[in-house]
Amino acid sequence: MQPTWNSLPFRKFLERLLWIHTGKPLGRGSVSYPKRFKAGAKKYLREEIENFPPCKLRTVMLRALPKIRPPKELVLQTYLLSTTAKSIPRHTDIMADKEVSDIIQISGMLSLPLHLVWSRLQTIDLGLGDHIKFGDIEKFEYFFWNTSEKDGWNYAEKEVFHNFLKSDREVSLAFRRLLRYGFGTFRMIVAIEYGFPLTPGGRKNSFNLLVDNVLSRGIQASQIGDTEEANLHIQNLSRLARIVKELNIEYEIQKDVVPENALKMLKSYKSNQNAG
Repeated sequence: MQPTWNSLPFRKFLERLLWIHTGKPLGRGSVSYPKRFKAGAKKYLREEIENFPPCKLRTVMLRALPKIRPPKELVLQTYLLSTTAKSIPRHTDIMADKEVSDIIQISGMLSLPLHLVWSRLQTIDLGLGDHIKFGDIEKFEYFFWNTSEKDGWNYAEKEVFHNFLKSDREVSLAFRRLLRYGFGTFRMIVAIEYGFPLTPGGRKNSFNLLVDNVLSRGIQASQIGDTEEANLHIQNLSRLARIVKELNIEYEIQKDVVPENALKMLKSYKSNQNAG
């Protein structure tokens, strides 16, 4: 399985390295890149990745490297790291801590709010939770686990990365928890499983985000012709509609629709797509 550039959560770290390799002054903005990797570029990337401690992120980077094509441009919007992988101990600490990296990677794949992730990490007695800073997580997510739509990530790229992880036995074993919880899982299930602190208001908000997310992902699946995935989200919306009715949960979103109407919207959208 060949991953696309934007399907790699760690693409911003690679873009930063490629920028350095071009010899141009490093700064915020963008620079164009040739259709092929510059001479020695992949060797430089591999050497920098190999400087990281043994961990699953290092493994997946090395597995992806021979299969990827370069991006059309290198874009760095924020936060510059030190020159080499060796000189960013905070990020290597996060990579090497299995529990911390699992929480960041799974929550990032599900687009959980960053402040919620940081709050959860503060409860870890042994590891990084007692001294990790909010900025550390923010920088780590930007460079090493970037699932932000404004940086090129979307539903289609997520599916490409999902398939890439499953296609390699060693990688799929290393990321088995991510594969279990990071794709097609309700946020609330992950919140309960990993002990994210939720106030009553937070639980209500999480439920609202859950319904919004299911609806959005169902429409995106229909747009790319993934009928099986769209049907799955229709089933999930049906379950959520029953929960709303049985528990009398208040559902508020900007579109002012309840799950029953959201379900109708998705079914109607799917029918119109099939008719067209």
